[in-house]
Amino acid sequence: MNKNKLIIIVFSTLFLFVFSGCSNHNWKGQSVNWSCQMTYASDTKNLNYIIRYIGKEKTISNFTYKFSGNIITASGGNDKKLTPPYQITFDTPAKNYESEDDTVKLKINWNGKEETIEMNSK
Repeated sequence: MNKNKLIIIVFSTLFLFVFSGCSNHNWKGQSVNWSCQMTYASDTKNLNYIIRYIGKEKTISNFTYKFSGNIITASGGNDKKLTPPYQITFDTPAKNYESEDDTVKLKINWNGKEETIEMNSK
């Protein structure tokens, strides 16, 4: 085998190995009143999500949320009365979420209402 071909093969393999290990997995979705974006960084094993209120109500109370995926499960909430613009941002170390399904559901409750967002991988 030619020495130049060997060098190209070695560098190509290294390039693919390095950049395939640093991928992010993204999910996005939106309902009538809420939008959400979630990112899992496989290189740092970190999960970040942002839930935004995009509705028209003046106050939000009794807010709860729950993610339901094959692997991803997270939940939280806030009992206080809040005024828009309302946004929750969360960043946390996480498990190995590379094998999560293409769709993750997010159920949101607030002001006696409920919406479910199907977040699709992008």
